[in-house]
Amino acid sequence: MERAGDESMEEDVFLQDDLSPTIAEHAIQCQSLFHKHMAMPEIVPDPTIMDDQLARFSLWASNMDVYGPLNVSLDYRLRFSPTAADIIHQLLDIICDTLLSCEYFPYHVRMD
Repeated sequence: MERAGDESMEEDVFLQDDLSPTIAEHAIQCQSLFHKHMAMPEIVPDPTIMDDQLARFSLWASNMDVYGPLNVSLDYRLRFSPTAADIIHQLLDIICDTLLSCEYFPYHVRMD
């Protein structure tokens, strides 16, 4: 009986020792890229585009409780669902990669 409790505790400890970023850390990275690009008007000619996307991202993070307390955060709720967590990380990667690619391929406003 005691052994079963020990195994679940070991599994929790193993999950906490993972070297990859948490969903919350990954989301913070995305959010900081949004803020960085909002300060670069040459990337997107219409600043409301970046504002709108950041607002949508912030609403998602809030609704999913990404930054919530440890026992209710999205990371905590998905601790035994690695596939779902991986999918969210892949989606956050897409957001980060898209924002990073804006640095290298800025929109050029033609003055014809």
